[in-house]
Amino acid sequence: MELTVTPDDNDRRLDRILRKALPGFPLSALHRLLRQGRVLVDGRAASAPDRVLCGQVISLTGTFPQEAAETRVSAPSAGGEDLDILFQGAGLLVLNKSAGIAVHGRDSLEEKVRSRLLPVLPPSLSFRPGPLHRLDKPTSGIIVFSTSLEGARTFSALLQHSREETPALVK
Repeated sequence: MELTVTPDDNDRRLDRILRKALPGFPLSALHRLLRQGRVLVDGRAASAPDRVLCGQVISLTGTFPQEAAETRVSAPSAGGEDLDILFQGAGLLVLNKSAGIAVHGRDSLEEKVRSRLLPVLPPSLSFRPGPLHRLDKPTSGIIVFSTSLEGARTFSALLQHSREETPALVK
């Protein structure tokens, strides 16, 4: 089995990519393959914490049960046509969430976003569009989703920078 590292998988740990790309594999089986040298990156044995780069080929040697070898395929059930989009770009999707809509789970905002974005986003072994913060079901407001790994990292860095720059109001 071979998997090619995509831009949204770039510089991520090998074990984390494998866990998401191969959800049918038990975690213990993935780590056993790594320990046995049966996971190769560009033809060389790799270990769990190794970071992989875009374009590299991850190979798993040996035979595996069919259900364990199937790569992740996302097929959300909800439609993405009724999203109130405020901004889309720079790896981010900013939405106006109405009260009463769940962010996660069945028939959620997350499913609607994925059904809209997955057909147009470049393929990825491990990255899936997702919310970058919480907003409870009964709450309305702005919610930000990542449309790329770089967008998620940028958003997190901006939040961290804001925390460092903003003086504490309550001690």
